[in-house]
Amino acid sequence: MSARKARGTTLAGWCLALPLIAGPPSQGTPGSALRDWSFTLQKDGRVQARFKGGRAIPAGPRSFDVENLHVDTFAADGEAQISADSPSCRVVVTNGAFIITSPGPVKIAHADGRFSVEGVGFRWDHGAGRLNVSNRVETVARVQASIPGQKARP
Repeated sequence: MSARKARGTTLAGWCLALPLIAGPPSQGTPGSALRDWSFTLQKDGRVQARFKGGRAIPAGPRSFDVENLHVDTFAADGEAQISADSPSCRVVVTNGAFIITSPGPVKIAHADGRFSVEGVGFRWDHGAGRLNVSNRVETVARVQASIPGQKARP
């Protein structure tokens, strides 16, 4: 399967096609890297996340070593939630969720711009709703300060 044909493939398609793309990961099959790698994770008929990467190498069942990963996640109503970027990481896709890990850098921001975090060394378990960033962590939280006597704005 070429990278062009793989672009836009759903999660189910990736999981079914993985053995055809790379064979067993330990074989190091030539040409197993996918360029312009992308897929959409759906749950209950709605888009949960979109993944894009410059290059992906299958690393095992439902796992990929990805360069220049960009992820966008979406709420149940389809509204954008979170964007994340990492120059190099491992993506493991499970039924209805994903886990992304790397000893390298990550930048994650909420779509409304009110919260962002970046650092080095991370594990993002989307299914559990848990993000761990271990080193050189910088967090920005933009909050509306309340002033005594004023009503809070939504």
